[in-house]
Amino acid sequence: MGDAIQQKVVSLIQTLDRRYGKIERPTIVPPPASADAGAVAAVSAKNAQTIAGVVLGLHGPPVEGAEAARKLMAHFVDWNEVRVSRPGTLVAVLGRQPRAQARIALLQRFLEAYFLRQRSLNLDYLYSLKGHEVRRFLSELEVFDREELAAM
Repeated sequence: MGDAIQQKVVSLIQTLDRRYGKIERPTIVPPPASADAGAVAAVSAKNAQTIAGVVLGLHGPPVEGAEAARKLMAHFVDWNEVRVSRPGTLVAVLGRQPRAQARIALLQRFLEAYFLRQRSLNLDYLYSLKGHEVRRFLSELEVFDREELAAM
């Protein structure tokens, strides 16, 4: 690639970053191996919120998904409570977010399928798998369509 084209691409990226903001990807923390129960619970909660944020952000900007996951966890005790709650209540918690009903329906389908497969909602299980194993696991849940699975 020539210098002129490279400069144009860099300029375009900088302009888009200034206009729309830079996307920050969530950092994934491996589950701690220590005996500190507080640290284990904090890491587990953060990882589960990250996964829920990804699922909620599939049909829109990822930032909206992360914000929706934070709102849900501020209102509910755990993901099992979200799984069994009425969709109308969950949509009301999200407020005026676009496509809130579709996002909640997808999240509840994911949580239900995950729970039936694992017999628990310990989402840290996904962090113990390798990339191709995660993809196979998620595709076997039969919750996401092809585009959603690729986005995950």
